[in-house]
Amino acid sequence: MDLDTLIACIQRNYYLLLSAMIAAICMIASWLYLLRQNYKNNEIEKTDEDTPKFSEEDKQVDCILKNEIDKVKIAEDMYQRIQRKVKSTRLQTADIEKEMTEDERLEERTVKQKQLQDIFQLMNEKKEVFGIQSLEDMKSQMSLYEGNI
Repeated sequence: MDLDTLIACIQRNYYLLLSAMIAAICMIASWLYLLRQNYKNNEIEKTDEDTPKFSEEDKQVDCILKNEIDKVKIAEDMYQRIQRKVKSTRLQTADIEKEMTEDERLEERTVKQKQLQDIFQLMNEKKEVFGIQSLEDMKSQMSLYEGNI
């Protein structure tokens, strides 16, 4: 056998060996792909089995709860806006009171006291509705909303 024949034989076998290796790699890759797909499908089935099934009534209750939560969030937002408005109004009132003379402050307190008594008189006529027993009860209730009565 001469050298050219030997090289040609090696080259033919080299390409055959290379083709066999490529085929083996493709088969292994396909096998791994199928294993991976099978594993994913099993995981999805397990997840579906673990997930509780909700009835139509459960879904309606969930929808109602979400609506109620939304309403509470809206109410909280409104409450915060009202608090900011009350705070700014109190600051404005404090600024106005600083600029008032002593006579104006006295007159303001007198008018305020008269208004409170008029309100109490109306509330006293319907005690069962308002539940206020005395002027002091009303003042303590109003002090929750206003800094100083």
